[in-house]
Amino acid sequence: MASKGGNGKGGAPTSEGHLVVPDATYGNTVTASANPGGTDVYVSARCWLLDGTYVFAAFYPVVDGQASIGPLAATTWPNALAHCTAEEGYFTRNGFGKCVILATDAFEVAAA
Repeated sequence: MASKGGNGKGGAPTSEGHLVVPDATYGNTVTASANPGGTDVYVSARCWLLDGTYVFAAFYPVVDGQASIGPLAATTWPNALAHCTAEEGYFTRNGFGKCVILATDAFEVAAA
């Protein structure tokens, strides 16, 4: 699903985005396709276990339309299936303003 973009300040994109994150295996890194990308655009990833326990969160820069997400593991995350959400976006006012979400995607991380 894509969300409307912002006002383009700081070189950020102004159109709808498109984000695709493939499913992964615990401990691995995946490559997300993020479009349109741009200056100071990031992909955030958050993951929850099936019981709702929040186990992972991180931000990754978008470079040339891609973001390397991972390694998908944490000390609070047992080697178990997790549902994850990724969002492509940027912050207004050089990281001190509102977060503008351009696109979202859901993916799963299977146990290794």
